[in-house]
Order: sequence, then C-alpha cells, then structure tokens
Amino acid sequence: MSDHLNSTRRTALKLTGGLVAGSALIGSATAASVSIAATTTSPSLGDRTTFEAVGYNPGGSYTQYSWSIEDADGNDVYGEWGEAISHTFSSPGDYTVYVIASSDVDDSRATAQIDVTVDETVDIEASTDAPSTGETVSFEATNYAAEGGYTQYSWSIDDAEGNSVSSENWGQTLDYSFSNPGVYTVYVIASSDYSGSKATENIKIGVN
Repeated sequence: MSDHLNSTRRTALKLTGGLVAGSALIGSATAASVSIAATTTSPSLGDRTTFEAVGYNPGGSYTQYSWSIEDADGNDVYGEWGEAISHTFSSPGDYTVYVIASSDVDDSRATAQIDVTVDETVDIEASTDAPSTGETVSFEATNYAAEGGYTQYSWSIDDAEGNSVSSENWGQTLDYSFSNPGVYTVYVIASSDYSGSKATENIKIGVN
C-alpha cells in the first residue's frame, strides 16, 4: 500500500452514515476539513453509488480530490480523482471509501472516510401478476449468487391489510393458488452460509 493511502488511513476520522467529516493533515496552516456525502451507504449489488467531497474550502487557486476504495481485507478496488465519483460495486461485502482533499494554500490537505456495506440481491419471477381466483401461480427466486456451501429461500405472502396468508414455504420456487380476489404481496428471503449473506425481494400480485 502506498504512503499516500497509509497517510489517509492514519488521519481520517472513521464514522458511519451518509455524511462523514474528516480532519486536516498535520502541517496544514488552515486546518481545513472535508466530508463525504454518499447517495447511500448500503447499496445493493450492482447499484451505482455516488460519493461527493463537501465542505473543503481553504481558498487558493485550485483544489483537488484523490479517492480510493478498499475491501474488508484492505485491498484496493478502485481509485479516481475529482470532487465527486460514482462506483458500482461488483461484489457484496464491507468497503471503506477514502478521500484526500488538497489545495495550493500552504499545502493544505484534509481527509475523510466512510464505511459502505454492499448487500446481496435476489429477484422474483412470476408466471403471471394478474391471476384468476384459484389459478396456480409459479414464483421463482433468481439472480442470487452468494458464495458459500449452500443457499436457501424462504417465501411468505401477505394480503392488502398485511395479514399473512402463507408462510414457512421453502425452496427456490413456489407454486401457490389464491383463494380470494385482492392485492397480495409475495416476499422471498434468500440466504447463504457465507458470512450470514442475505437478500430480500417482494412483488405485488392482483388476483381477479
């Protein structure tokens, strides 16, 4: 790891949330500070997340921002320059986003960092979303690609008032016949034995 990044990690203030403040590096005459604003700190896998450096205003003729992202093992997964960056995380897990802000005013520099947790995703495919009463609808959980030795899927169905009409259904697929007309919500929870990985999804079904 570079001295540049090590310096950032030693001096950044590690907080949580969508806006995280940092501190000035030793030697800064202006004691400038910078914060990171994030569109979210818990994106789903494949979501594009934007990070922006805010609150850095030491004056001077220019400012610049250096970004880096590390995974939970301290490996660099991304680096970029600019006041704001956008990144799509390709793997679930915990990440730390760092920024170094600098200007030409007495070599003023400030740092901040923010923690991000990328969640697994799962989708639901239904044979129809507008069945008739008594018609069997087939549901399938798809696009869940967690690592680990096994995956499991738990299904439940609520009516429009939030009352459970079916639960404790297991398996990647579910076949269900709705006995009454109305709007229902079908939920799936996908999980694996890899670090407690879990993803959830739901869809609406209108029964005629």
